[in-house]
Amino acid sequence: MTDFSTSRFGRVLGRFTGFTLVSGMGWVLDFCVMGTLVQLGSPVFYANLVGAFCGVTLVYFIAGFKIFEKSRPQSHATLLSFYWLWHACAIAGSSALIAYGSTWLIHIVPDTALRPQTFAGLGAKILLTPISMVGNFLFMRFLLESRKRD
Repeated sequence: MTDFSTSRFGRVLGRFTGFTLVSGMGWVLDFCVMGTLVQLGSPVFYANLVGAFCGVTLVYFIAGFKIFEKSRPQSHATLLSFYWLWHACAIAGSSALIAYGSTWLIHIVPDTALRPQTFAGLGAKILLTPISMVGNFLFMRFLLESRKRD
């Protein structure tokens, strides 16, 4: 019988758990930047673009050096460029979904000190987060690690 911590599944689960914790820090940064920009009057789509790029850059540097074991010969600068390219597509798509979702949520948001657009945009972002986090984990694992490792 194989020890769970040394099994392939255990190693992947361990990295996913670490990535989730680091992503949580990036998400908080992203969430705060986006919320602040929307509250100041920026459209949800553009505010999410800026906030998300701040968050994913933080996640790359922490997860790329502490969670994943880089097995590719390219420099971290080159790999970060690929990571940003991936996120340029992923964030544009998710920003469009968040902006669209916020137009639906705006009709049910409570009356708060936040602008309704802020509340609805952040709510839509929360709903999309689990899907985007799994995609980001899979891409970062693909980008940094070889298949032979696990």
